[in-house]
Amino acid sequence: MGLVYDGQLSTSITLEGSNFLANGEPILSEVPANIVATPSQFCSADKAKSIVGCFVGFDVEEPKSRHVVPIGKLNGIRLMSHFRFKVWWSTHWVGSSGKDVENDTQMMMLDKNESGRPYVLLLPLLEGPFRASLQPGVGDHNVDICVESGSTQVCGSNFRTCLYMHVGDDPYSLVKEAMKVARVHLGTFRLLDEKTLPRIVDKFGWCTWDAFYLKVHPKGVWEGVKGLVEGGCPPGMVLIDDGWQSICHDGDPISDQEGINRTSAGEQIPCRLIKFEENYKFREYESIKSPSKKGIGAFIKDIKEEFKTIEHGLQMTMEDLAVDKIVSNGVGLVPPELVHKMYEGLHSHLESLAIDGVKVDVIHLLEMLAEEFGGRVDLAKAYYKALTASVKRHFKGKAVIASMQHCNDFLFLGTETISLGRVMISGALTPQATRTGHIGFRAATWCIVPTTACGWATSYNQIGTCSNELTNVLNSMPHHELRLVDLFM
Repeated sequence: MGLVYDGQLSTSITLEGSNFLANGEPILSEVPANIVATPSQFCSADKAKSIVGCFVGFDVEEPKSRHVVPIGKLNGIRLMSHFRFKVWWSTHWVGSSGKDVENDTQMMMLDKNESGRPYVLLLPLLEGPFRASLQPGVGDHNVDICVESGSTQVCGSNFRTCLYMHVGDDPYSLVKEAMKVARVHLGTFRLLDEKTLPRIVDKFGWCTWDAFYLKVHPKGVWEGVKGLVEGGCPPGMVLIDDGWQSICHDGDPISDQEGINRTSAGEQIPCRLIKFEENYKFREYESIKSPSKKGIGAFIKDIKEEFKTIEHGLQMTMEDLAVDKIVSNGVGLVPPELVHKMYEGLHSHLESLAIDGVKVDVIHLLEMLAEEFGGRVDLAKAYYKALTASVKRHFKGKAVIASMQHCNDFLFLGTETISLGRVMISGALTPQATRTGHIGFRAATWCIVPTTACGWATSYNQIGTCSNELTNVLNSMPHHELRLVDLFM
C-alpha cells in the first residue's frame, strides 16, 4: 500500500484556534468550536515524505440520523470538486468560495499558492453507519459537512473520522496518497493497482440500448453485430441491455409472454422479476447451426462462433429505472439477508449460458430504502458483499462493469473486486479516457452503456429519504417535472 504506521509525525494539517492551516497557511477560517481534528496515524512509506493527513469530526448535543454542520469559511482559494447531481451521476465543479461548493460534494481539492500553501484534498468518508458529503453553508463562504445514515432509527452525535484532509505538491499523487489512507482506514475496498482488469477493458463494445430499448431480440442483436463487422468495427464485447428478462406488472397474470408489451422506456419500472430465465424472445430462439438447440445459450454459442471477435463478452444487464417512476410508484427491495440468493440465482443461470459477465446499475437506490434496514451503509454492505461473492464465484471476480454508481457508498464499499466503471453520463469518447484509478476502478467509456438496474425485487418497500433531502424536493414538484438534472445543474 505504500503506507506505514507512525504516531510520531506531526500533521501538515492543523487546527489552530479557529483556523485550519495547511503547512501553516490558512485554508478554512471561523471554524466552529465543536469541530475536532485528529492527525492520521499513517504516512507515506517514502521516508523522504513526512506528510501526514488529518481526520475531521464534530460533536453535537442531540443524536440524529442526519446532521449538517459548518466546518469553516472558504474564501479566495480556487477549488475543484466532484459532486453528485443525480442519485447515480456525478460531475466536475470549480469555484473559489464556500458558496461555490455544490450539494453532495464527494471530493474537493484546494489550489496551492506561491507562499507555501500546498494542494489540499478534502475527502468525505464513511464513519460507522453514516456517510458524509460536503455542501454550501449558510452565508457567502461557509462550507458544511452533511453526515447521514439514511434511517431515522440510526442516530449519532459524535463523529471523529467523517472527513479526511491530505496535502501534497502534486494533485495526482495527492489523490492517490489520500485514497491509500482511506483504503487502510476503512478496510472495505481495494485500489485499482490491487486488482486485475478484465480483458474487455481493451475491446470495442456495443450496447443494444439505443438501438432497441426494450424491444431487443436475437435477430436484431445478430444484425447489429453483423453490421459493425461489415463496417470495419467488429465488437469485442456486446451488452444486451433491457428487454431480455422475464418481468410483469403486479396486476398482470403470469404467462409465457413475459414483459413483451412493455415497449417504451420507463414502462418496465413498476414491473417485477418473475424468474431468472430470459423471456420468450430469447427463450424461443432456434439455433441456425443446430436447429434442435434453443434458448439464449444457443444464441450466444451461435453468435460467438459466427463473429470471432466477441472473445470475451456477451454481457447482460439488469433493468432501467428513472427517479420519477421511483417516486410515483415506489420500488421493491430484496431483503438484505436474502439478496445473496438473488445474485446467486441470476448469475449462476447466466454463467450456465456462457455469459461472460454482467453490468450492474442504479444500485444507489439502496440509499432510499434503508429506513428499516440499519441505514444506508449497512444495507449497502449487505448488497455489495453478496454481489462481490457472486461475481467472484461466477465471473472470476472481475468481469463486471459498474455503471451509474457515482456515490462514495459504492466507491468505499463496492470496489473490492469491481475494477471497471462507467464514469460519464454520455457515451462520448474522451482523449483522457476518464481514468479513475485512484478510486479503485477504471472508466469504460469506450462502450455506450445506458441506465440499467441493480436487480429486480421480489418484495415491496416504499422509498424513504435520499441524500440532501432529494425526496422532499421531488415530492414538492408536479410529477411531469421530476428531473434531477434541472435541480442541480
